[in-house]
Amino acid sequence: MKNSRKCVKRHFTSIIMVVLTTILLPTNSHAQKLDSDLRKAAKNGETEKVQNYLEKGASINSSDNKGKTALMLAAEEGHEDVVKLLLKGAADISAIDNTGESALDKARRKNRTKVVEILEFAQAQSKNTIEAYEDFLRHYPNGSFTIEARSGMEKLYFNQAQSKNTIETYDDFLKRYPNGSLTTEAWVRIEKLYFDQAQSKNTIDAYEDFIRRFPKGNLSAKAQSRLDKLYPQIKNAFLLTWDKLSKCDIIRNRNLNNKIKVRFGWAGNRPAYVLSPLDEDGQIESSGIIEELPERGITLNYSQNSKFLVMNGYLIDNRPDGKFFSVLGIGTYLLLLDSNEWIDICGIMFKGGAIKIVKEGFEFQAGTILRRPVEQIKD
Repeated sequence: MKNSRKCVKRHFTSIIMVVLTTILLPTNSHAQKLDSDLRKAAKNGETEKVQNYLEKGASINSSDNKGKTALMLAAEEGHEDVVKLLLKGAADISAIDNTGESALDKARRKNRTKVVEILEFAQAQSKNTIEAYEDFLRHYPNGSFTIEARSGMEKLYFNQAQSKNTIETYDDFLKRYPNGSLTTEAWVRIEKLYFDQAQSKNTIDAYEDFIRRFPKGNLSAKAQSRLDKLYPQIKNAFLLTWDKLSKCDIIRNRNLNNKIKVRFGWAGNRPAYVLSPLDEDGQIESSGIIEELPERGITLNYSQNSKFLVMNGYLIDNRPDGKFFSVLGIGTYLLLLDSNEWIDICGIMFKGGAIKIVKEGFEFQAGTILRRPVEQIKD
């Protein structure tokens, strides 16, 4: 009984083996033939056949008894289109045959110049590092893949900046790629960082600095809105320093419809800031001679149309006779404005108060202070 069961078991196993052999051998044989046909077509440079065999399921990285893959055979024979097609299909560029050679080694040995460039670029792409692309571009500064290699490098530098996400790293990127494909994106990101910086400080100076940097940026309107909300919070005084005054372009008074130009001058070996009225053509109406006086520092000889001069923390105001200036020291009031008169100094709109000379600059006291052009002010 026991022996009978063993016989049945052996017989059943034999049947299974026969069935498996019947099913699997033809399948393996078919796959091997397909792989062999792929390598043959690659060696012969038959691009369409290679494409066809790949679509039928041929193994792109299969090798013959010498360890050669389709990519090696195509590279060795210098078939550029086939090499490109196989690389597009994810052929393994790093594979080696029984002799230890890769597809690139074979192309170099056979002096297949074009194929070597194709494979070296593919190698740089597979490494995907700045160093790999730089190395490729050193060898092929004007090659077939130069633009693609530079684009790859730009993406990597952008990714670096993005990962650190700092103003400095984006600045560095923009210096490298002022007109790159990712330049606009970099500007958007750096603008956001500057805006976040201004928002965290939430001061007039911070938002003004942002608007100067990005006058037409995506966040400029938002910054201006925040700025407008901050200005009415100035209850008592607002300081405009000498440093900022020296960088002013135009000072305007709406009611008198005049403009005053800021000029940088010297009194002997000391700096002076000269504010002079402009004529209709935007030219300075009058000029004067700056003379140094031992007792008081300086004096000026200007026409009666001249306004005033600031020098070393002092304001020089026009005398009634219109010929000379006298020194007005710290604590002197420059202007007393009524509620209907707007004056624009360095973009600061001011009315209904006084401007006092202090050690640090002009101090706007009381009144109304806004950051808007004269033309936009409506009483």
